[in-house]
Amino acid sequence: MLLALIVVAILISACRENPADAVLSPKMVWRTPLTVRELSEYQMHVICYNREIIVVVGVDSAGEQVLLGLDAATGKELWRWKEYYVSFDFKTWIPFVWENYLVFGSGGRRYCIDMATGRTVWRMRDDYTNGGEFVRLFEPWEYSFIGDLGGDTAVGKFGCFASDVRHPIPTLLYQNIAMSGLCLPTAYVNQNGERVLLFVEHDWKSRKDSGQLTSNSYLFCYRLSDNTTLYRVPYARTRNRGLVDNRPGVIYNNKYYKDAGQRIVCYDPDTGRLIWYQDFPGDFLFSGFIDSLVAAVR
Repeated sequence: MLLALIVVAILISACRENPADAVLSPKMVWRTPLTVRELSEYQMHVICYNREIIVVVGVDSAGEQVLLGLDAATGKELWRWKEYYVSFDFKTWIPFVWENYLVFGSGGRRYCIDMATGRTVWRMRDDYTNGGEFVRLFEPWEYSFIGDLGGDTAVGKFGCFASDVRHPIPTLLYQNIAMSGLCLPTAYVNQNGERVLLFVEHDWKSRKDSGQLTSNSYLFCYRLSDNTTLYRVPYARTRNRGLVDNRPGVIYNNKYYKDAGQRIVCYDPDTGRLIWYQDFPGDFLFSGFIDSLVAAVR
């Protein structure tokens, strides 16, 4: 929605300055096929490094998934990466980028590559699975992810981990109890100068009458210095819950913004007070499918 408004604003501005330019179509600069198929499942966001290299996911002639570094000016392939532990285990939705390093992975595996050269910096096997989503913590080179600690024995038992691009061994920051869904954290330095994490947690319970699982959702603030929960308040999701809300929230001007099903909410991150919310007619989703090529226009 915000992106659409920005695009509209740019177009309106362009019309005011030069109405004749508004009717011109963008010029195709280059088109590069990513796969032999017409449609490809595509989880990772397109990454641009230093305005020179575009990193995308492709499929080679043998049907194996590869990571491609393309020249941003021409679309020509500069490097190709396929050093997975096993084939087709790349399911990253949100990779982590710091300088020329790209961290991605899924399941019990994490990878880091140099985007300038396509060189493998490190590969890491973990004792638990991750959802392929990595978000920045407090330092530019520090990231966090959620790991499934329970496996098949304790459904819904998750932990929040911190790791460093330079040193991939992770540290457990927070662990919840079983039957609680844990969303990605938002790192925040509060009004007291304390480093805290903001989580959305879904407390799943089984209904006695039907046996179906239902959940109550909470926003809670966790202080890292002494492992203390500062507050835990009801999270204002829409009644129909929505399909996806595991993305991390955003701190802007000392306010916490996040999707909540078919709703955007705004909280005071220091107190957990709900400031406002706005409902929308649909869920906030990324489909995960693209056409079989990547293109640049001017």
